[in-house]
Amino acid sequence: MGTQRQSSESTPVQPFHRAEGMQIEEDAYSVQEDTEKDEEGGFKNCCKAFMKAAFSHIGLCGMVCLYSVAGGFIFQHLEQTNEKQECIKAMEKYVPMENETVNDLWTLAKAYVPQVVIAQ
Repeated sequence: MGTQRQSSESTPVQPFHRAEGMQIEEDAYSVQEDTEKDEEGGFKNCCKAFMKAAFSHIGLCGMVCLYSVAGGFIFQHLEQTNEKQECIKAMEKYVPMENETVNDLWTLAKAYVPQVVIAQ
């Protein structure tokens, strides 16, 4: 309650200042001319707008695809040595376990003698 708003004074709106060389045509003749062009070449303008939008989207999609493919190749190139090292480390752990498993299976197979073989 200690703060009071000052009375709102209306500030004058500054006019839009154009940069040098910038021209804005807003007369009735140019607006009428634009509507006549739209009526005469409506289909042509429609097709032109459609083609512009279609090609811009197609171009954008193409760029995204190329970016993804290029990123994949770059990632593969950068990570190739690391992946090889990881595979070698995994093989160093896997091979001894594989050999141990094969030896255990061989021992079990030798120890298992079916009754049919003994009877013969």
